[in-house]
Amino acid sequence: MPIDIKLLTNAAYLSEPEEKSRATGWKPARFGPDARNGGLNIENLRIYSDDTVLARFAQLHDDNGNEKHPASLLCSGWWLTKDMFSWLLTRVFGATGQASQNIQSQMLLPPEWNAADCVVRAFPKKDIVLGAWFGRPRSVLIAPKGSKRVIQGGGGEQTEAWMYQLYIPGLANRPHNARNWLQFEGIYSTKLGPGPTLSEYPRIRRGARHM
Repeated sequence: MPIDIKLLTNAAYLSEPEEKSRATGWKPARFGPDARNGGLNIENLRIYSDDTVLARFAQLHDDNGNEKHPASLLCSGWWLTKDMFSWLLTRVFGATGQASQNIQSQMLLPPEWNAADCVVRAFPKKDIVLGAWFGRPRSVLIAPKGSKRVIQGGGGEQTEAWMYQLYIPGLANRPHNARNWLQFEGIYSTKLGPGPTLSEYPRIRRGARHM
């Protein structure tokens, strides 16, 4: 059944050029003129409501070492569903090394951009229906001080196809939308001896329980 975009809570943001740019390969100038965040190859639009658990990897502390407020950790378009997250964990814990480093590798997250030292879980509030672009990730290119470095999985962009991601327009750097659309469920640490399932991550902060 076709999606009636007008019924989506974030409908207005689906047509914003800046949001499409962020989702498909935004170029953050502060990381060099050739940098791009990778983004994803949009395959379709999917909808998520209050029966959906969303998870994302984030950086728990700011540049001054202060723990970020949970609300600020919701202000990102990049999320995974619970099933996608579980799929990712099978790869993270099947590799050697620290969990956060494996997460950065699998999700194509440069350490300069995201320490991936915590997992944030949330779900859409009642009567909130969000549209999300869904697709396969693209390699990240960063160019610190003129020296290019490519972050990619499996040796090239084509082999990254195993991992799908979501981008929810309207959440990036918009605390009012994050506050009104998402219910914070909890923050979990990836640094303190995580196990192969989310339930085995130590919970740092508890929010509302997902019903």
